[in-house]
Amino acid sequence: MTSLDTRTKIRILTARDLVWMPAETNTDEKEPAGQECTAFESLDGRFSIGLWHRDAQRRQFTRPYDEVALILEGDVTLHVDGGPPLHAGAGDVVVTPAGSSARWESGAPVRKLWAIYDTRNASSG
Repeated sequence: MTSLDTRTKIRILTARDLVWMPAETNTDEKEPAGQECTAFESLDGRFSIGLWHRDAQRRQFTRPYDEVALILEGDVTLHVDGGPPLHAGAGDVVVTPAGSSARWESGAPVRKLWAIYDTRNASSG
């Protein structure tokens, strides 16, 4: 299948089909990088969905895109400036709009299914 075929045809992805890559890290992180894979990306490059997993992690982030994540396994605490800590566990949905910032903390492995809408990655299709 060509790249265009995989983005315009109905398909089933099995565990063998997923291509896991090292997850993005900040230069100040001490923990090892996790892994992520992209299961689908829209033709215009603005929408994507995939999976992410990582062992314990503490990191500051600022989202350059909109992300909605379903926590599949583990627990996470988000420390948002000016507010109480937000706790999410398996089955919870974390919404982080573009421009939002927080400190992510997890003391054990976390797995999530993420969906991203990113206007920075727009292409002509």
